Amino acid sequence: MLTACALTLSSGLTEAQTAPLDVLTTPTASEAARLDAASVLLQENELSGRQRRMLIRILDPNSDDPIAQRLLLIAIAARPMVHIDFEEPIIELVARGDPQIRPQALLALASVGTWEAARVLVNHSAPFQAAEVSKASIDALIRMSGRSDIGTDTEVWRTWLKDREDLEPEQWRDELLRGLTLRIESLAVSEDDATTRAVDGFRRLYM
Repeated sequence: MLTACALTLSSGLTEAQTAPLDVLTTPTASEAARLDAASVLLQENELSGRQRRMLIRILDPNSDDPIAQRLLLIAIAARPMVHIDFEEPIIELVARGDPQIRPQALLALASVGTWEAARVLVNHSAPFQAAEVSKASIDALIRMSGRSDIGTDTEVWRTWLKDREDLEPEQWRDELLRGLTLRIESLAVSEDDATTRAVDGFRRLYM
């Protein structure tokens, strides 16, 4: 986690201005410093009510700080999970925000991890959506669920989601965890296979 001193040096702000929320909302700070500040805020175990309200305000479709909004969405998307309070504002941003921010908002929804977030992602994965919107939705669905085997087929995703519509929140989380666990195991096997092929190729060439 960044220290106040590191934020001071990276943002060009005075020490009194290095609270992460202040850095994130200061237009004269560098984008790197503002992104770091957003990441620090999201790593905190307990955001104060004021901090959470300020972050949600940044996500408003009519926000007067689109840079802070974009950077906050990037920071959210980098987290494995964020507080459910972010669900509604991000979904609202997908629906009513600047179309240019929509792909990033969809990627951030993967970190919300709810059934409703998945529903929005499935709806935006359809082929008639803009290519960057559809791709972001599929990428987010795979990251949320681990189900890379479904691929880009919106109707298969829709069926997958419908079959899980009646799950309780805890059951839904268990479903996501199972999928993510299988994906991690599959990637590990693929990496081992790739390493084995590389070693075999090296041996054929040089031994």
